[in-house]
Amino acid sequence: MPGLREVAQARPAFAPVAPVSGPGLRYFPETGHSLRGAFLSYWEAQGGLPIFGFPTSEELSEAGGDGQAYTVQYFERHRFEFHPENAPPYNVQLARIGDDVLRAGSRDWFAFPKTGPKSGCLYFESTAQSLCEPLLSYWRSNGLEFDGRSGKSYAESLALFGQPLSPPQVEELAPGVFVTVQWFERARFEDHGAGRVLLGLLGNELTQRRGWR
Repeated sequence: MPGLREVAQARPAFAPVAPVSGPGLRYFPETGHSLRGAFLSYWEAQGGLPIFGFPTSEELSEAGGDGQAYTVQYFERHRFEFHPENAPPYNVQLARIGDDVLRAGSRDWFAFPKTGPKSGCLYFESTAQSLCEPLLSYWRSNGLEFDGRSGKSYAESLALFGQPLSPPQVEELAPGVFVTVQWFERARFEDHGAGRVLLGLLGNELTQRRGWR
């Protein structure tokens, strides 16, 4: 968990800001935050509201997985990290938000039961987990856009969601609300029945655990 200094430094970025307008800028009254530049372009091109949710912070500086400071921004479901040394769309990278939330809750995904290969499912050998319907169709239907072709390739879906870290399992997402979920490196899929699959609000969960919001 972050220390008091880190919490104090991060919190101002999560305070709502006054409406702003201008080229390459978009304001979201739903959360009182704005998007601009590379983050706005990436948000619009790679899934927008259904995939990432609304922004819940302004840009702030935060250490990445390599310990270096990067400009980042939080969303209801995710966290963007700016890498200006890379050409678009690789100048924006996604956090391992699923792994981050599990670790923030002191949950070790290595300890989850392994499904192993299953008929009619997509198997990921490195995590020993299978991805089955209806979650498999959602995984295959969404992904980052890299190749300019219609539909989503395996690589594009993998780049957005990552590999599954858990089997499908029932979890209590809110008091008295039990849902079948499956954890991924960069997402949590939630099966709400009748083929309705939603993404968990992991950005919200992570920042709340850190005391930033």
